[in-house]
Amino acid sequence: MFQNENNEDPDCYMAYNADFIEAQCHFVAELSSSIDDLESQLLGECIDLSWQMSQTAKGRSVVDTSQALPAVQSTSNSSHTARDADGEESRDTVAVGDGNPHQNGWNYQCNDALQCDQSNSCASGVTTSDAFNWNFMAAATPFRWISAGFNVGQSFTTTQTQTCNAMPGQSVSVWHLEIYTAYTVQNQIFSCAITGCKTTNSGDPFVLSSPNTIQNNSHYYCVINTCRNKKDGYFENGPPGPPPT
Repeated sequence: MFQNENNEDPDCYMAYNADFIEAQCHFVAELSSSIDDLESQLLGECIDLSWQMSQTAKGRSVVDTSQALPAVQSTSNSSHTARDADGEESRDTVAVGDGNPHQNGWNYQCNDALQCDQSNSCASGVTTSDAFNWNFMAAATPFRWISAGFNVGQSFTTTQTQTCNAMPGQSVSVWHLEIYTAYTVQNQIFSCAITGCKTTNSGDPFVLSSPNTIQNNSHYYCVINTCRNKKDGYFENGPPGPPPT
């Protein structure tokens, strides 16, 4: 058996669901055997670890138990208006060019991490009563939310049952991957005075990210030993292009 620097079992982390499993371990090996023997033993250890964890996911295919609620679409194309001393002023948010759309994944920790004790395995999960809302995000405050012509919404809601299993001594949490379209927009101000009307940019262009209406690649998954805090999340940059229609 390989051990870490404290003569304990290797420190490992893992992410998995019914469709994939990814594991990485850190250990120290004494070179008392040939490199070929070490490679053979390491391969056996990895296969054994992957087999153990695959059993926890076996038969737990990720299947939605209810339809995702429809995305909330903007109900009006009118911009916010305000009157200043010179006349009427209107504010709007518009796409910059074609928006330069990209498909990015938002990884989100759905629940608190659960720590198994050293003698027993444990399980963490979410149920259909745990509804998760994925809202649009922006690098600046838009005068109004816009879809820029893409098949996206201001928010998207999912409900599902997902159980994650861990072995003694491990920590475990449930995560979700939601697909967003990121596109570049600009706030603008249209104002009129006695001298005429003009449109000026307000601030710099910024990225607006909205959840896709069609979530082909979104899924729940399990994280072992690298849990963060509940509601923590991060974006994973994806390929350029618009969302599915």
